[in-house]
Amino acid sequence: MEPNGLERRSRGRRAALALLVVTVAAAAVSAYLQGRHIVDSWWMRKLLSTDRETRNLAAEKLAERKCLRAVPEILRLIAADAEEEVVWYAPMHKPGKPEFTRLPGPPVEDPRRVDVRYATPLVLALWNMGEDAIPVIEKAALDRMEDGRLRFIVENLRDRLWLRPEDASR
Repeated sequence: MEPNGLERRSRGRRAALALLVVTVAAAAVSAYLQGRHIVDSWWMRKLLSTDRETRNLAAEKLAERKCLRAVPEILRLIAADAEEEVVWYAPMHKPGKPEFTRLPGPPVEDPRRVDVRYATPLVLALWNMGEDAIPVIEKAALDRMEDGRLRFIVENLRDRLWLRPEDASR
């Protein structure tokens, strides 16, 4: 028995619907897989803002997401902003209340003695990206290492290596 026109049309609609479902599913999977890149790109655009609060928030979010693509841009912003820094504080031993005094740099005798290190938001964002960011930071900073302030910041970011438990016993 030969199918009439109504049955053929129904089969065509089912095929079109099946293709539509497959297409939507593929688009959803693609969006899910590319979503991280899209969100990171959005926050990276926010890094270009002239508003300091917006830039700092963007750097914080990118650090939470461990977005290594943002490292060169954050480093460029640090180099351009003289207020971005790392400050060392050493304990002042006064009876009754703990106080800290600002040091011009790390103490020479033993940097582990220093209890507090303060970093401004962009530097802190690079720190929070973790040890995986260190090679990216070093590569991005290669052409800027003649700047003493930036070199000091990069050295402090690199300094986290001795904080690992297996290295502390040396």
